[in-house]
Amino acid sequence: MKPLVLNFSHQLSRKQRRRDWIVLLLSAVLSMVVLTEIRQLQPQQSPIHVDSRPEQTRQQAELLVSSPRQQRQLQTMVQSLNLPWYELLSALELIKDEHPDVYLTAILPDVANKQILLRGEAKTLDSLLTFVDSLNQHDVFRSALPLNQQQIIPKADSMQFTLKLEWRHG
Repeated sequence: MKPLVLNFSHQLSRKQRRRDWIVLLLSAVLSMVVLTEIRQLQPQQSPIHVDSRPEQTRQQAELLVSSPRQQRQLQTMVQSLNLPWYELLSALELIKDEHPDVYLTAILPDVANKQILLRGEAKTLDSLLTFVDSLNQHDVFRSALPLNQQQIIPKADSMQFTLKLEWRHG
């Protein structure tokens, strides 16, 4: 007796085509529903109106600040907002680009004392010292002093450091 060879590939492809058409039809219906919902939401959104009234704002600010302590806090906050960030960051970036072995991890400004704490990592002590010398020579900064440095892991290739930096601001 001879074995019977059955080939169902034609029927499989028909089922697969039917399933593909159904998925395509469902995705088209779903996208139409989403588009109509988005169009319905757009007219409900209103533009934001900015009303600038300097007189009322000044009066409200005077009412909020009642004690000398609050006035000092407000003044410190305004000074921190008025910090010349572009000049400071561009100077740091310029100096940092000259020293590829130094990596900065934090820039912590102290506006009241016109100081900045820099935290980072350096591959060697020599690269850290040349970085400090470059900071001292730049005209944006007055003095750069290393506060501490330590090896991350004994006999490792890098060390952590903290620098105190004074900048010429205002």
